[in-house]
Amino acid sequence: MKARTGLLAAISVMLLVIAGLLVNLWTGREEPQTGDKEQQENREEITVISSSELPAHQKALIRIAREYESMHENVSVTFDFVSRESFREEICLRAERADAIDLVICDRMMMPALIDMGLLQEIYVTENWRNHMTYQKMWASTRSDGRYYGVPLTCDPYVLFYRRDILEAAGVQAPQTWEELVEIGTSLRQLGRYSMAFPAKRTEEAAEFFLMMLYSMGGGVYSIDGDAGLNAMETISEMWNRGLLPDNTINLSDKDLAGMFADGNLIMMANRLSMGTVIRDADVSFEVGIATLPTDTAGSGFLMGENVGMARNADPEALGFLNYLCTPEVSGQLADALGTFPVYTEYDYIPEETSWCGTESLEPQFQMNNRGIEPYSTWYQIAGGVSDGMMELLSRDADVQQIAGQMQDQVRVAILEE
Repeated sequence: MKARTGLLAAISVMLLVIAGLLVNLWTGREEPQTGDKEQQENREEITVISSSELPAHQKALIRIAREYESMHENVSVTFDFVSRESFREEICLRAERADAIDLVICDRMMMPALIDMGLLQEIYVTENWRNHMTYQKMWASTRSDGRYYGVPLTCDPYVLFYRRDILEAAGVQAPQTWEELVEIGTSLRQLGRYSMAFPAKRTEEAAEFFLMMLYSMGGGVYSIDGDAGLNAMETISEMWNRGLLPDNTINLSDKDLAGMFADGNLIMMANRLSMGTVIRDADVSFEVGIATLPTDTAGSGFLMGENVGMARNADPEALGFLNYLCTPEVSGQLADALGTFPVYTEYDYIPEETSWCGTESLEPQFQMNNRGIEPYSTWYQIAGGVSDGMMELLSRDADVQQIAGQMQDQVRVAILEE
């Protein structure tokens, strides 16, 4: 009986000791958690909304954000990636709800509309900053009434990707003109493989492709129903009627096309330079070439890419991160990750790193001859009118003359609303 009583007493003591240890452990863990929480509450939160959709681009931006945080202990950077289809609506909705948005990274063609809606604030851009930009024409989409509301972040032009192995086997080079492209595409038609493609799922993509073709033929937004516009429409209609384009062209985005090309289902495609990362990462077994888009009379080195701007009610700390993003070194990191062109002259650019496919780098050509589609604050309306016409062109027996007239009317009305 005494032995049993002693055993119970020993067990009780052990339980008390264990309970004490647990209390000490719990108390010891609570204090740093409270400190971490207080530190987190004191951190400056920077929210960046971005239309970047490529995983490589998103990872590069997040990596840069972590680097910035490591240099600024009281700053936290969060990225919200939103599709281009719903980007404008998302920003307007957040502004209406007074949700926190500090920085906006968007396609250069979108920015004038965001400026016009009062969603961005003016940024002081020094003359030195402007002059160090490699492609000076890219500033056009960041200005309004002589004031700057953004900074070019990436240079991601449209180029022509092509199956170098197939073209070389056929004894032909990358087409220099749109007429050559149609003829080469016709001669290389194969069952189960399309000769040519361009992105047309999004309104803006379809509009950009048509306008680049229009401009390369010597036209502009005021001459859609003129000779250049009619030639552009007839060329697209000819591609469609000859079966060079995928049957579901209007449902294919830039990423969709890059995937089709990597799978071996396309011979040529017009797409953004950054889409080469999709092909590169797929480790394709065939040879790939990259060339400038075909032209007729006016050149085709069209500058595209993304800008970064500060939201209307941004936290002042956000300007520090914007400046960091736009340093030559960080901008160069983005160019390396995307396979695009660096936007600052100071970056030590190595052509071989971007020209991953083995063809000669296109950057010198773009530096010598480049142009941009005029930025309009009514870009969404303009793109809508052009895209509507493109949808009609991608159908059998399209009335080119009628489509040109309708498209011109819609675009002219949109421009007058500027």
